[in-house]
Amino acid sequence: MLAFDLRGYGHSGVPPHVPYRAYDRDLAAMVAWAHADGAKRVFLLGASYGGAVSLTYAPRLRVDGVISLSGETYLPSAHANPLLSAPRLHVPLLIVGTRHDRYLPVKYALTLLRRAATNDKRTALYRGGWHGWGIVETAPYAASARTLIAGWIRAHA
Repeated sequence: MLAFDLRGYGHSGVPPHVPYRAYDRDLAAMVAWAHADGAKRVFLLGASYGGAVSLTYAPRLRVDGVISLSGETYLPSAHANPLLSAPRLHVPLLIVGTRHDRYLPVKYALTLLRRAATNDKRTALYRGGWHGWGIVETAPYAASARTLIAGWIRAHA
């Protein structure tokens, strides 16, 4: 599994003379590195903004599955539009969210799931309004969500 920090977020800085939002290149480099390092299978896992970016660029990458933790359906500032890329996504997809998330309402999560071209797709929507990494780190059901994700990855590896 490849959990990543987008440039300019988390612990990642922005290198000089590199476009701030070159997420397509960042993901391609990370996936290539994982394969070169001997990974037999590579899964993208992104939360919130990272989930939207993962879903946007995954159809162009050699990945075996995508996990989105409440990734939004459209982020114009990141040039990320998972709703447009979903019809080209042919790898397994797991969308994990919550029923009262204002950034990924249930209606949008289900629309994204329907639009994904893959037949192997699933959503898990927990109670409450937790968002992104909070679902697997601090929500009352975080351990259950982590177990679900780990089991999904094992089933697809």
